[in-house]
Amino acid sequence: MSDHYAFSISIQLRSDITDAELAAVRYLVDGEGSPPTELPDHEYFSGGLPAESISQVYRDFELGNFLSRSWCNRNPEGIIWDVGVHLYLPGQKLEGVYGDPFALAQWLATLSASVGCIGSIVCEDDNLGIPTLLFAYKRELHMATFAGDGSIRSVATGDAYLSSDG
Repeated sequence: MSDHYAFSISIQLRSDITDAELAAVRYLVDGEGSPPTELPDHEYFSGGLPAESISQVYRDFELGNFLSRSWCNRNPEGIIWDVGVHLYLPGQKLEGVYGDPFALAQWLATLSASVGCIGSIVCEDDNLGIPTLLFAYKRELHMATFAGDGSIRSVATGDAYLSSDG
């Protein structure tokens, strides 16, 4: 039997998010509204929208066993002042984690107002719970595993954000 992993992120997004970006977040994360016709310019959307939103993928899970929510707060004039995403996706095979959820996190990192640790990937079956940590830095997704050299590296470029060398 192969291991299952939990993927989680909590990320605050830029308040200058475009209408197209917000519509895509709402559809992909919350399953709200119709599929957006105007897609953001990012590799995540190069093949169009995923076949299902996260809430559709997890529709057979009991309520509370997964979390897929976004929030968007506006002032009385309608200007966004706080927007973000919370995801907790359990029961994923490793290839599933590094598929759509990971690609979604890479796109969300480009919209990030957060700097620092935004989430993790944890094996649910190994009784160790040693996470791979996910970081947002300079609007890129970075990750750190504790099995390697202890560095935090950009997913896109491999450049070090922090390394054990200082």
